[in-house]
Amino acid sequence: DYHKGVLTDKVIKAIMYRAQKSKKPVIVDPKSSDFSLYKGATVITPNAREVARSVPIKIEDKEDLGRAAEYLLNLTRAQAILITRGKDGMVLYQNKEKFVSIPTVAKEVFDVTGAGDTVISVFSMAVFGGFNFQEAAWLSNMAASVVVGKVGTAVVTLEEINEFLHDEMLRTSHTVLELDELKKILGLAKSTEKKIVFTNGCFDIIHGGHIEFLQQAKALGDILVVGLNSDKSVKKLKGENRPIKTERERANILAALKYIDYITLFEETTPEKIIQEIRPDILVKGADYKIDEVVGREIVEGYGAKVELLPIVEGHSTTKTLEKILEKHKIS
Repeated sequence: DYHKGVLTDKVIKAIMYRAQKSKKPVIVDPKSSDFSLYKGATVITPNAREVARSVPIKIEDKEDLGRAAEYLLNLTRAQAILITRGKDGMVLYQNKEKFVSIPTVAKEVFDVTGAGDTVISVFSMAVFGGFNFQEAAWLSNMAASVVVGKVGTAVVTLEEINEFLHDEMLRTSHTVLELDELKKILGLAKSTEKKIVFTNGCFDIIHGGHIEFLQQAKALGDILVVGLNSDKSVKKLKGENRPIKTERERANILAALKYIDYITLFEETTPEKIIQEIRPDILVKGADYKIDEVVGREIVEGYGAKVELLPIVEGHSTTKTLEKILEKHKIS
C-alpha cells in the first residue's frame, strides 16, 4: 500500500474477504498509520518509523518494540508482524515467546531505495512456497542485503541470493560461533532448504571413534553443527579433574575437522537451549543411548524433526584412553 488512492478501504476489505474465503494468506506492506485498515492480514511488514507513528507507545528499546508489535497484532488480528529496522536488521514478532531479532547481513550499503519492496516480495514468495515465517524472514533479509549493495532501484536474482549465502557460509565455516551468530547463519541456510544436523559432546580427547561418528553424522545432511561443552560444563559432568584439554583447544581441534561446519559452546550440562534455538532437522547421538534417553528428543520430535542413533566404534573411549595412560605411567 503506497497510500496513493488505489487501495481504498473498500478494495482492502474485498481483498481480505476473498482471501479468507479461499484460505489464502495476505501479506501487507502498510503506508497508512491506521493499521485497522489491514484487519485480517496474515502478516504485516512495516518499517520501524511506520510502527512508531501508528501506536500509542513511545519506542525506546526492544521491549517497547515488542509491546508495539503486540498492540498491532491485536488490532489487525495478524499472525505475525515483520518490522524492518534499516542497519539494525529486522524483528519478527508472532507472540511474546516468538520474538526474533534478525541482524543485517549487508556487506556494503550504497542505496536503500526499494529495500522494503524487496523484503515483502521475497518474504511473500517464501511464505507462499511453504516456508515458515522465520525462514521467510531470514531469506528476505538476505535478499534486501543484496539490493542495498546496488545503486538505485534494483532487483535481486536467485543466483545472487545463492551466491550471497555461499559467501556468508564460507566466511563463517569451521569456526566457533556464538549462538546468536549461529542462528543467523543457519537461518540463511534453512531458507535455501539446507538440512541441519546437530550433535553434542565434551570431545575431551579426540579418538578414532569420534572421527567416524562425526563423518557419519555429516553424511545425514548438508550442515553439521557440534555443541561443545564448556570447561565449566565438563567439570559439572565429569568431575574436577576434567577436562584434560581446555575448551579453546577442544574447539580448535574440532574446527580443523572437515566434517564439522560450525561449533558452538554451551555452559549448561545439556544442549537443550541450543536445540530449541537452532531447531535442527536431525539430532544425532551414539547407539549407546536409548532413543528415550537422548536429551532434546522431545523438542525435535515436537516440531517434526527426528533423532538418529549412529553405531559406536568398539574399542574407543575417552575414559578408557585416560585409564590406559594413567596405568602406563602408574599415576594414581
